[in-house]
Amino acid sequence: MTLAKDPMNLIITGVGGQGNVLASQLIGRALVRQNFYVTIGETYGATQRGGAVMSHLRISRESQFSPLIPEGQADIVVALEPVEALRVIGQYGNPSVSAVVNSRPIFPTAVTVGDAEYPSFQKIQETIRGLGNPGSWTPQRSPFPWAPPSSRISSWSAPWPGQTSFPWLGRPSRK
Repeated sequence: MTLAKDPMNLIITGVGGQGNVLASQLIGRALVRQNFYVTIGETYGATQRGGAVMSHLRISRESQFSPLIPEGQADIVVALEPVEALRVIGQYGNPSVSAVVNSRPIFPTAVTVGDAEYPSFQKIQETIRGLGNPGSWTPQRSPFPWAPPSSRISSWSAPWPGQTSFPWLGRPSRK
């Protein structure tokens, strides 16, 4: 396997209890077995379930790199929670960043008690599209059971050069 860029900067983000740290360890171990240099740096918000968690993986064929990815230098963001995707892509994203985003929200306590409002599914999609690669938003289905059937997503295909529509808008097509 070759890297499109060396180092490849991968961020896995989510909230406590989603398996973020485990995912970074599994990916790191698999890459080390393939003779890559992998450095993992982790940052934690609240040290309990529901707090922000982010793992930085710096992957290289050449050498070891510092554990934290510089701002604006992420190549791939894997978000286990949609609002965490917004936070991380806003800080570490760039026009070429690609993201894989779990569409199921985990509402913070402030939202569940009515002190804050969780952004709509559509607003999250639009914001992510504006922050990174337009083909980045990759939900498998709508997280909102009250969404009309036409907005539910049953499958997703990887974006390709020249893609003119996206899965959440209908069937992908080429120019």
